[in-house]
Amino acid sequence: MASESSSAVIELNDADATDTEAPSVTDDTQEPPPLIMEHGYDIAVKVDAPIKQLSTLETFVTYRVRCTCARWESPPFVRRRYNHFKLLHKRLSSSHPLTAVPPLPPLHSARQQLDRYSPPFVAVRCLALNAFLDRVAKHPILTLSEDLKMFLTTPDEELDKVLKSDTSALNLWGLSSALYGGGGGGGNKQTNGARVKDPEFSSAAEYLASLQVKLSSLCSLTARLYKGTVTLSNELAGMRRVCDAWSSGGGGAAAAAAAVSAGSAAASAARARAPPWRPHNPYLFVSPVHRRRSQ
Repeated sequence: MASESSSAVIELNDADATDTEAPSVTDDTQEPPPLIMEHGYDIAVKVDAPIKQLSTLETFVTYRVRCTCARWESPPFVRRRYNHFKLLHKRLSSSHPLTAVPPLPPLHSARQQLDRYSPPFVAVRCLALNAFLDRVAKHPILTLSEDLKMFLTTPDEELDKVLKSDTSALNLWGLSSALYGGGGGGGNKQTNGARVKDPEFSSAAEYLASLQVKLSSLCSLTARLYKGTVTLSNELAGMRRVCDAWSSGGGGAAAAAAAVSAGSAAASAARARAPPWRPHNPYLFVSPVHRRRSQ
């Protein structure tokens, strides 16, 4: 794609490339092989022919995207940057929150920052983007998305112009203003994701919130019950130690008390068996009057 801002187009042909490296790309002037739709699908897509473009502000790589679809007419090819694929993935995730969108290949790592324009790196990314777009096109739900149709059919110049303004970008990708709060708020910054609340997700969120409150209460009660059980266990252990000490220390006293009781019983039995006591001196209890008379 030769956009208005591009000042030069450089093909990713490496003169020093060996046979083991990624093959060089072809130019858009060459006639590509036709796309053949697989059995059971009414669409076929292909991402190939990466080209590095130079502009006054940046350097980037564009990829040729071809599409053959029985549901709509499409141009022979369009050119898309990695950011366009990233935007497509974002729009598909926002407009289909219940659908797992195929993952997009990562941008590049810190190690690949210097080699991101090398033919091997660009060729590997081209294959990854082709796999991503092929999975999206063959998805039973995502293939019917207006986002995918706009991505495959919008001319390059119109895509660049529309993406400069947020309002036009929403119209381009087929998103209504209801997804972003009905267009109100003026200069409010848009956030990622749809604003429309799905009934299923709302009911699930309410259930999870209620469940969280109940589980929190149950956890608090369990903690209190455990604390009370530990306290009662400590008190019972202390009571057991006191009882053991009391039983071991009170054994001698109990034996002495039993001995005293036995002795008292023996003395009582002896007194009961003995005859009544009588004095041996007959004059011991004679009254003094009787004693004077006898004298």
